[in-house]
Amino acid sequence: MLLLTALLFSSCPCDSHHTAQCDLLEINTYCDSYGREIMQQCISWNWHPPSCDYRVSAWCMWSHVKATRGHVILVKREDGMWLVSGRQVKITRTDYDPEVRDRELLPSADRSSLFNLSLSTSEE
Repeated sequence: MLLLTALLFSSCPCDSHHTAQCDLLEINTYCDSYGREIMQQCISWNWHPPSCDYRVSAWCMWSHVKATRGHVILVKREDGMWLVSGRQVKITRTDYDPEVRDRELLPSADRSSLFNLSLSTSEE
């Protein structure tokens, strides 16, 4: 799966990229009470068995997403390019920030971060 994903993004201008997988990718548009867009973000969620619910593992502003294809996004971060694949994808439009709401339930320090795990690096 990840090899196929790497081939899909073979036009990436970087020499190498990291790979990560999550259970759910959410493309969220956060709007004010009048329906005006405030920001767009991509949130990765992983299943959290103790709460029987999904919890945020990482998020980024949509401007950091360089490409999308199916259930895969290419994200530019300070530590390089990341191919992040989700088992599912959902597109939402909310009047609240889902990442902030999740932080109220599970503080950032207690999250299992998508980018802090020992992840593979793939050479192109």
